[in-house]
Order: sequence, then C-alpha cells, then structure tokens
Amino acid sequence: MDYGDYLETAAAQLARAHATLRQPPPPDATVRASAALARIQLYRSVERQVVAVGGVREADLPQRGVVPDDRQRPGGNQTAAANLATALRYATAHSVTASAGAGNIPPIGPVAVALHNAHQALQTAGDILISNTGPYTGPGDAYQPNTADGIALLAGVGRENNLAAVARLADAAVDMDVRLVRWLWPEEAPAPLGRLLAAAEQDAWRTKNGALRNDARTVVGLGHGAQAPVRALAIGPAVDDPQRWAAPASLQECVAAVDAARAWLTRRGDELTVQQVVRAAAAAVAITRFVGHVQADTTGTPVLDELAATTARPWRGVLEFAGELRSPVPDRGNSSTLTAAMSGVATWLQVHLRPAGRWVDPAPWTADEATRSAWRTGTAQVLSRMPDLADQLHDAMLRAHGRGGVLTATGRLIRQPGQLIRTTHWVTAPPEHPRFTELLGGLRAAGTATRALAARADVAERPGVRAAAAAGGPTNPAKLAGQWYPQNPAEPVGQASRTRSRAAQQPTAPQIRRR
Repeated sequence: MDYGDYLETAAAQLARAHATLRQPPPPDATVRASAALARIQLYRSVERQVVAVGGVREADLPQRGVVPDDRQRPGGNQTAAANLATALRYATAHSVTASAGAGNIPPIGPVAVALHNAHQALQTAGDILISNTGPYTGPGDAYQPNTADGIALLAGVGRENNLAAVARLADAAVDMDVRLVRWLWPEEAPAPLGRLLAAAEQDAWRTKNGALRNDARTVVGLGHGAQAPVRALAIGPAVDDPQRWAAPASLQECVAAVDAARAWLTRRGDELTVQQVVRAAAAAVAITRFVGHVQADTTGTPVLDELAATTARPWRGVLEFAGELRSPVPDRGNSSTLTAAMSGVATWLQVHLRPAGRWVDPAPWTADEATRSAWRTGTAQVLSRMPDLADQLHDAMLRAHGRGGVLTATGRLIRQPGQLIRTTHWVTAPPEHPRFTELLGGLRAAGTATRALAARADVAERPGVRAAAAAGGPTNPAKLAGQWYPQNPAEPVGQASRTRSRAAQQPTAPQIRRR
C-alpha cells in the first residue's frame, strides 16, 4: 500500500464514525470518553500530515494545550498550510489538558474504534513520509533525505496538490465534530471523564463554528488532491542488501527495485564508479526497449515502440563513452544495490518478454483486460522513474570526478614496483576530457529522451532531483546525505582515496532544511 491508500483508509474510517454518530450516545461515559481520546489522536495525525507535506515549521505553531484567543485570527500572516496546521492544533486545545486525568482508556465502541483506525492509517502514512524525507537530524527543521522523492517533497514539488489531498481529511473531521458535539453528553459522567467530555464538547463546538473548516476548504481549493504526487509514495526502500533486489519476482517488485536503485544513488551516490555506470546503462537500454514495447502494445500506440528504440540510443552512448574510462577501485560486479536492482529488472523483463531473442507470442498481457491493465500500469511506473535515474547518475558521476574518481588511460605502459608485467597507466581525467564530457552529455540526453518517451506515453514522471532543483530546492542528494567528499581533480589517485577514507569517517553529516 502507498501513501494514497492510507489516506483513503483514514477517509473511510472517518465516514464510518460520521455515520455511527447518527445513533443516540451510549449511556456508558467510558465509551464516550474513549471516543474523545481517539479524537485527540486523529487531529494530531491529520496535523502531522499537514506539517509534513506543507513545509510548516514547528516554530510557527502554538504549543499544545494553548487555548486560542477568540479576538485574534490565529496565523493571520502565515501560509495557508500553517493556518490549517494551527487550526488543527487548536481543535484539541481543551481536550489535551483534560485528558491527563482521564487515564489510559482503550478504543471502546464503534465511534472510538473508527477514529482510532483512522489515526493508525495516518500514522502509517506519516511513517512512509519519514522513510523518504528522513528523520529530523538537527535543530529546527533539518532533514537527511533517503530518496529523491523525499528531496522533491521537502523542496515543495507538488505541494499545493499534496496539501489538498490531506486537507480534505480535516474538512471531514469538522463534519464529524458537527455530530460529535451533540453525542459526547458530559452531564452526569464521573468527574474525571466528565471534565474530558466537557472539554471535548467545547473543542468540537469551537471547531464546527471556527476557522478550521474555512482553512481546510481554502487549502483544498488551491490544489488538485487527485493529482498529488505524494499519493503514489511508497515506503523508502532499503539499500544495504543488494541481493534483496537482484531477482524481482513480479512487475511490482521491478518497480520497487528501480526505486531501490534511485534510493541508492540518493544515499550512497558518492560511491558511484564508472564500472557501475556501465552496468546501470546496459540495464537501462534493455529496460527502455521492453517498457516501450509493452506500452506500445497495451495502449495501441505503435509509435512508442520506435520511440523506445530511439530513447535507448543515449544509453548506448553512455556505454561507449564510459568504456574508455574507469574508477580507482576494482569492479565488484553487481555488489551494489544500483547494479543489482537494475540488472534484476532487465533480466525479469527479458525472461517474460523476449527470452530467446524474439518477442513472446502471444504476449503475456493478452489473457484478459485485468492482466493487460496490470502490465500497462506496471511498465508505466517503471518508465516514470527512469528520468530521475538518469539525472542522479549524471550528478553522481560529476561528483565522482570532483573527488578524483574518474580515470583515463595515458596510452603508456608502466611497471609497478615489484612487478614484471607492464600495465596501462591511468591518471585522473581532467574536467575537459572529451570522453568524460561526452559521458555527462550522454546521461543528460538519456534523461531528456526518457522524459520525451514518458510524455508521449502519457506517463507522469516521478518527482526527483530535477524537479527539486526547478522548485528552488537543493540539487545534490549525496551532499544532503552527508557523503560529499571535496577533492581536487588533480590529486593523485592514492591521495584521493585517502581523502575519501577520511571523509567517510566524519561523525556528522550536512543537513538541509525544509523549504
């Protein structure tokens, strides 16, 4: 399940609570108090989503339990997202204080259970956000992103649409409070529960007559929630076990594997070598051809097949240009998540589409419409991620050169001390080296061509480092993850390696702040 699925689950549970509130309030005050406590959790969860996707700073919000001043509009000079987050926090101002004396009451009754389930769904949605944006890592709002999607989210890409998707839950919560205010019934309840119910009743009354509804509807009107890129956000993939992604068993696992390759570049891009670029580009050639073929057949657009062949050419150019370069570390095969995941996806597609050098006939998606739709959707998801993969490879390769990680042959043979056989002499490639500049150009061309293919197939590109840069956000994912090793390109390879080792031992990492 992705982020959007959990938003839908929370909305369904809110609708369930809203429908249940048509019934008379239960005579047991504990059941009503349980719903009041679940209401606090719900509003906190909705607020958490608004803060996360809306770029709201904690410093812009009031302290919990602070009762708003009716004579002053809270957050009048803030953004619409900050106003909404402030109104959500004020929605439980009295209840938070009164809940301290009520004890720990589990969810009892259908209303409390539905509100608790909505809260749980939103908690999981929040965990998905954190797995991509990374946790707080310093004072203020500093983050250490784990994925390119997280970088784009922090930079504000699609923010209005993302907020609109979340704000409709706040609007639904206000609708629930309209009925809840008549349902809590604090009269004749035991003292601790009576105080909690009275406080919750006061909060619900203020909410249904206050600014929260207007704030929520204002945010909803500023964007298109159905088009929010955050809805397709999945849990951030682990990148420390390459074999986990080496053999995907389904098309959806192929999508996750491409995400893992992108996440590896975000978190460990400064480990990129020329040899890894070669392997990733070889896999990208195959993936592009396979994905284009499926899209052409399943959408009835034959031109996509030809366009995919054209799109693969820049990736072949990358293979050619990188073949004359190398990095000062030995080739370890598919020992990184980047190469293992990309090779695994290419292999899976080949086995299912072109196992013996010819396209499978009949195609695997001709069985029924559901299968056809699954292939069309799955390959579209793979295609939507390929432009960002090319962008991150380009940026990581540029940084690799900056630390002395790109070598070129001088054309001379040298004899190493203690050895009889002469070997090729490699030196750090200068910035203007033709093959290096052609390699960077090939990666830029691959990103451009893949975007054109996605646009022609009517596939929305997944936000990544380029979208973050366009939004004015940081453009260096490896630096954000604390893996930037400043290095003079003219330094000898051995000295560059020692510099890299010292940098890797630094205990602290650079951080970024939410825009």
